[in-house]
Amino acid sequence: MKAKLSELESQAKTMNKRIVQALESKLATLQDQLDAEAKERAMLAKNNRKLEKKYKEALLQGEEERRHADQYKEQMDKVNARVKALKRSVDEAEEENTRLNSSKRKIQRELDDYIEANEELSREVQNLRNRLRGRGAPSGRSGFTTPPEPRRKTTRDRPADAGDDATPEADAEP
Repeated sequence: MKAKLSELESQAKTMNKRIVQALESKLATLQDQLDAEAKERAMLAKNNRKLEKKYKEALLQGEEERRHADQYKEQMDKVNARVKALKRSVDEAEEENTRLNSSKRKIQRELDDYIEANEELSREVQNLRNRLRGRGAPSGRSGFTTPPEPRRKTTRDRPADAGDDATPEADAEP
């Protein structure tokens, strides 16, 4: 019995040693796994912090870009308003230019009419002077001719100071 007891004790010790060794081996494996998981957790935490930092930077950049976009929009609105105002000014200037050109053409027509009337009156005055000179010189003719009917012009076609001034000059010359 003692032998059997001793054999059983020795088997139990061997078995216990094997169990202890297996448990120690399992413990070492679990410890290695725990260390690996701790390292992995630390690495994940580090990556998480980096990603959070990038996220915050992206948010700040997005806000800054939004501010810039708002500023650009305000500037664009101001420029568009300025462009509209300038277009209105250009349109008004073109209308004024058209009005002035029309007025210029009207005045030019009136000037041309006055020049024509002046030339006609100058020819008439010259003819009258020639007739008066012809009267004073001895000739076989009596020198009396009927003066032509004066052409009637409207006040628009006739200069205000060109009235009947031609007649007194002709009378003063003989």
